[in-house]
Amino acid sequence: MQRFLSAWDRLDSGGAERHANRTANVLDVECLDRLQRSLGDPPMDDDELRRRLDANYALLERLARTWQQIAAERHPS
Repeated sequence: MQRFLSAWDRLDSGGAERHANRTANVLDVECLDRLQRSLGDPPMDDDELRRRLDANYALLERLARTWQQIAAERHPS
């Protein structure tokens, strides 16, 4: 994903100059903030942990597909 985002940044008009004084904060994205906060949750049994990991993985996959779709619309090549 990091290589994808880096390549997309190079293609975007303005590139590094446009973002030179900005820092991305994943906690500004509500679902990522929720994942971060859940790291402090109490321990859980194996089944609950597997369910949570599966749900988190599915969420991150959807997020990645969304960014890929947006990038493809902006830069079809």
